Amino acid sequence: MLRYKKNNLEVEKRRRENGLKAQELFKIIARERLFIVEDIPQDKDSIANYKVIESIPVKRADYNIKNCKNIEVEVKCLTLYPRINPLFFYISSYEVEKLENLNKLTGKKTILAIYSQAEIEQENCSVIMIKLSTIRKNKRPIIYDIDKDCYKVPISLTTEGFELLEKYRIKGYLYRKSDSR
Repeated sequence: MLRYKKNNLEVEKRRRENGLKAQELFKIIARERLFIVEDIPQDKDSIANYKVIESIPVKRADYNIKNCKNIEVEVKCLTLYPRINPLFFYISSYEVEKLENLNKLTGKKTILAIYSQAEIEQENCSVIMIKLSTIRKNKRPIIYDIDKDCYKVPISLTTEGFELLEKYRIKGYLYRKSDSR
């Protein structure tokens, strides 16, 4: 039993470390792509500012993308499950609810930027993105797993790379490379 607990603690520690790596990787690549990335404080005092209605649990995303209209990004490092077809990931329904609650209060939209646990150490680790609202809207391909209290989300609903963020970029034409240079 003690060995099992130790293994669980090691797995949790690795997941937390990988999550921090994913956040840093996202920030670096987003800035290289000329997104204005602002860290959103996650300390208790900062979160308390957003708990305006005590009965509504909220969660702030990790980053505010200043040159995208009303967009915040929550970075996740998750296990991608290759069950025959389609490839999918799980996300906690409570986490989705907390992020959605804050979106309702602030009028912002949240995009999930997802890195693979298995690939986060690789040099060319890629990101996939999905709008948070897609998870609750697409009832058909997304399954709510009652035993895990999670949504099972097929990768087919995500977008590779930063294409989704590009759709929300304010004055995107300013960032496109000119052929005349």
